[in-house]
Amino acid sequence: MSTRSSAFNLKRSAREALARVVEAVQTRLLIVSFNDEGFLDRPTIEAMLARRGPVRVISVEARRYVGARIGIYNPQGEKVGAVGKLTNRELLYVVRCDG
Repeated sequence: MSTRSSAFNLKRSAREALARVVEAVQTRLLIVSFNDEGFLDRPTIEAMLARRGPVRVISVEARRYVGARIGIYNPQGEKVGAVGKLTNRELLYVVRCDG
């Protein structure tokens, strides 16, 4: 167990952690990158960001991590799972902050 875990790495706290950052950051342009496999769905993120200003979303296909491409193995080195999807969508949220 890690003693340096981040609120962003825990499903139960990721939403609140992101909301605090989005609210606190002082900038004219805010860019947030989140993929379609994350703890938060697109409508949730868009609603959170829209409080700061107009939101534009750029969707880019991205290769998944190495484990997704080689399959699932047990501790004995035997393949026990099939390779799933090989790509996901990286969503870049661009917000032109009001004020």
